[in-house]
Amino acid sequence: METQHPNDDEQIRQVLATYAEEWNKRDFDKWGKLFTSDVDYINRGGGWWQGNEQNIKGHLALFGQNTPPTTYET
Repeated sequence: METQHPNDDEQIRQVLATYAEEWNKRDFDKWGKLFTSDVDYINRGGGWWQGNEQNIKGHLALFGQNTPPTTYET
């Protein structure tokens, strides 16, 4: 399938790579910059974080620097 914007695929891959990199480092401030300020994030427990501030704070509370590592790969 040919796209009208061939750079889109690479840009999407880069965003996902950054997502995984910042998640794996537990740098939720940088990770949070990948989301809009008005994000609606449904966490794995079914909780609803409204806005990126809640999103970042919620992830810090659950997965802060002292939690066992989980990693994403792209």
